[in-house]
Amino acid sequence: MDPCAVVLSASDVILPEKIIQGILGKDLPEAVDLLEGVEAYPWKIKTKYYDAAVQLCAMKQKTIGNQDFAESVNAVVICFDSQLDDGLSEAERWLPFTNEFNSDINILVCEQCQEVPFPNSKEGMKGIDRVTAVNWGIKHGFELVELNPVNEETDFEDDFPETVGMERIKQALEAHLWPNMIRKAKNKFSVPSETELMGERTSKEQQSPESMQESQMADEDEEPFEALFQNLSLMKSKADNLPSRERKDFAEKMAIAFWRAIGGCESEIKDLESEMEEFTGEEASVVEKED
Repeated sequence: MDPCAVVLSASDVILPEKIIQGILGKDLPEAVDLLEGVEAYPWKIKTKYYDAAVQLCAMKQKTIGNQDFAESVNAVVICFDSQLDDGLSEAERWLPFTNEFNSDINILVCEQCQEVPFPNSKEGMKGIDRVTAVNWGIKHGFELVELNPVNEETDFEDDFPETVGMERIKQALEAHLWPNMIRKAKNKFSVPSETELMGERTSKEQQSPESMQESQMADEDEEPFEALFQNLSLMKSKADNLPSRERKDFAEKMAIAFWRAIGGCESEIKDLESEMEEFTGEEASVVEKED
């Protein structure tokens, strides 16, 4: 059985078929009755780095199916109605079943959350605010995705613009290392670690021949490009907490890491690295003077 991504709804506002159609980016093909209460739609993932066959499953009833199905589930998407006060309570009723899947990707989806509770047209209910939804997601291991988030002022200094809505759902699924993925060897490369991106890597000049050999062997075992996306949120969080100049420096380091990862010519980034080293030296001198 091909690996599965399960989509279910805890309300009648967002149906599973809407999410699946958004992922496929086209009209829904004819569904296959995979199990009782589970309809499957084939999805052929084709990226620059790998191909994979996945089944997008619309789950109509609370079930874990059979053992083969439960073990094949790699992702769970739960849709809820954020305008209902008990919207998350309805979603939580699915957890005893979805927890049995032990899925790597868990996404909580709604149309929109407000910054604070607000009266709406549904019998005077206040609905669920974003902080409450995010905290629920943290508690149960889900990422909150709003299909139509409240428009906020664009931060032109944001070096890591956030993907939102349906694109974020698709991005998360494509970033997953599906067990049946067929890698495209010519695009395989090593993924830089968080330590390297934060500038704590030991230079090759300081490494012994033995450590350089170990590093090279480790690089050969690294995962493909999509694995980096799984850490992108962490990198963005770190960057957001840095001063403006250091944030730009951090972004440059990430750009260099990407460039090397795709086999870019070292000579084309030599000047950029020199500028970064010069800045680091100047910064250290200022600190010494202050001391």
